[in-house]
Amino acid sequence: MDRKQFAKQFPDEASARAFFERIIWKDGRVCPHCGSVDRSWKIESKKVSTGTYQCGERECGLLFTVTTKTPLHSTKLPLIKWLEAMWFVVEMPKGLSSVTLAKVIGVTQKTAWKMGHAIRLLMEQHGARKLDGVVEVDEKYLGGKPRKRHGVKHPRGRGTAKQGILVAVERGGGQVRAALIEKNSITDIGGKLRHMVEKSAHLMTDENSVYRIIGRLYAKHEAVKHKGAIYAVGNVHNNTAESFNATLERMKIGTYHWMSKDHMTRYLAEAVHRWNTRGDAQPVQTKSGKTQIKFVKPPFEDRVAALLAGSLGKRLTWTAVGGIA
Repeated sequence: MDRKQFAKQFPDEASARAFFERIIWKDGRVCPHCGSVDRSWKIESKKVSTGTYQCGERECGLLFTVTTKTPLHSTKLPLIKWLEAMWFVVEMPKGLSSVTLAKVIGVTQKTAWKMGHAIRLLMEQHGARKLDGVVEVDEKYLGGKPRKRHGVKHPRGRGTAKQGILVAVERGGGQVRAALIEKNSITDIGGKLRHMVEKSAHLMTDENSVYRIIGRLYAKHEAVKHKGAIYAVGNVHNNTAESFNATLERMKIGTYHWMSKDHMTRYLAEAVHRWNTRGDAQPVQTKSGKTQIKFVKPPFEDRVAALLAGSLGKRLTWTAVGGIA
């Protein structure tokens, strides 16, 4: 879908609101206050906002809209603006800065910054399945100051002050899971992997000594020694995980330039969501005779549906000065 097609499919506020209601309430209209389904009615009055409903449960009876108790809670912006912002965010391969988003949808930079983080909160996965099969694992250190600047050389790798990230990727076009880590320790890395990867998985890692111990908890573990510029020995490598790490670096350098540790979880959720919604992996024969994996993007509606599926209950709260609490 290009921008003309988007404008044709969603020409006004009513079409955008109908889309949100169809996706978020796909199994029937749900009261966000008490959870009752299809026991509410629409309020037609100039005294209330458009799209307001009242719960029919005697113990509840509260008013709500499709955005109540979601990251869009009590928004003053038209829903067509939110939908347009979501379209830009999911279409851009490296994300979209708040400055650029503000220009293309016609809001202030501060508003676009908040909208961006609300959309990233929608991208956070909860209760996702654990990875299985051949799973590549690697750490990434992101954010912070450039490695070399003004004659000062900052340490890299595990000696850096940047935010640590643990990445696990299913080989062969599978999904990715990622989590923030504080230390390169068995407790921290092992604890995060326990929630991301099945014990029946075959782990592929680098030579980090922590993985030698953690690997005993899984069906099989193999490691490649990166020292001496060796990145693969036969089928033993973690290049897919390195590839995801490269997308994180491109997001930082090419789009955001700075990622605060306070908001790193949401930036990470954006990268994970974009990777996991690339579409179906299909083998393609190149002119040289090699086989490459090509991902066919699902329709825009399907990707936004995945975005909004778990929206209820996710909330961003603001500080007194307009930041995110």
